[in-house]
Amino acid sequence: MLFNIFRPFADQYALANLFRYITFRSGAACLTALFIAFILGPMVIRWLKSVQRGGQPIREDGPERHLVEKKGTPTMGGILILFALGFSTLLWADLRNSYVWAVMFVTFGYGLLGFCDDYQKLSKRNHRGISGRVLRSTITPTCCDKNCTTIRSTTSAAITSPSRKKQNTIAPDPSANSEFTGNPRSPADMAVEQQ
Repeated sequence: MLFNIFRPFADQYALANLFRYITFRSGAACLTALFIAFILGPMVIRWLKSVQRGGQPIREDGPERHLVEKKGTPTMGGILILFALGFSTLLWADLRNSYVWAVMFVTFGYGLLGFCDDYQKLSKRNHRGISGRVLRSTITPTCCDKNCTTIRSTTSAAITSPSRKKQNTIAPDPSANSEFTGNPRSPADMAVEQQ
């Protein structure tokens, strides 16, 4: 958001020019997220302890010290991390960049998965969360497919495979793909022609 606000003034003001540099925005985003986590962390932990009453159930077959040390430790701390990360990303990132949104979708998708897993553990008072079968068959493919579709639709990336000398087109340009335009040439034919 700040990038989009200050970028038009980069030529006029030296301070606004800093927002054009990804290194400055990355460092500022890290410090913003750290500051948010330090400020909100104690309050979120107290709230989680009061809501969860006893914390996450501990596995019986784990190390014996976990039964003592981890008892009462609240779960769902990822809420704090995701809030800090999401807020600082929205504040400092170039929101016109589709890669930012793709990464945010995957990050929050897996954050939702962690929340559901912890919620199931707390509500059933059992250390088992979401099964691996559910993860492999529904949640992970959904996050990955959406992310791959977003990246594929926004780029015409070519990559050189270490095992081959020639360049392989991984995600062809949709405007040149026969699937979109009726062009009889396949993406592989077009990659060979470009060389």
